Amino acid sequence: MVKAYKPNDSWAEQAKKTGYRARSVFKLKVLDKKYHLLQPGMRVLDLGAAPGSWLQYIAQKIGATGLALGLDLREIEPIGANVITRVADIANPEKVVQSLVALGWDKVDLMVSDIMVNTTGMKAVDAGKSLELDRLVFALAKKYLKPKGFLVMKIFEGEDLQDFLAELKRYFASVQKEKTQVSRNRSRELYLICH
Repeated sequence: MVKAYKPNDSWAEQAKKTGYRARSVFKLKVLDKKYHLLQPGMRVLDLGAAPGSWLQYIAQKIGATGLALGLDLREIEPIGANVITRVADIANPEKVVQSLVALGWDKVDLMVSDIMVNTTGMKAVDAGKSLELDRLVFALAKKYLKPKGFLVMKIFEGEDLQDFLAELKRYFASVQKEKTQVSRNRSRELYLICH
């Protein structure tokens, strides 16, 4: 009898054991450890936040004096007193603005985006869709990110990546590309850390 292939995903198992909602939390942990993204008392905007594992980690790091706002197309189960979630589409900036204004925010210390496009399996198409979302995230960062703040966003490698990096470098003092060891080997995802 042939056994069905079951991928060995120790990160997913570790997430389950430690109470995180998704394995992706370890990607943020790796980036935070390297770039010192999160500090107590910060205001953080998480775009594409469902199911909420990044928000869980952010909540721990910013503490009771910080506040995080998580936006997604889907509802996110409550996380804690220092996390607010809203249903909003980043393609509709007015909804994002309404969410920020409701909190009395005009700027944030950190913006993160782990938004995942609905993949087709066609690399060029998926990379193009990812880039479209990242352009929306970048537009929001230009309006709402504090000076010296960080923007962290996921992107798929594609032929337009270099042009987008050049655009980011004209705006940010520093733009780094990272592929974490948590990403699956076959994944074409990268994280851009912009400061």
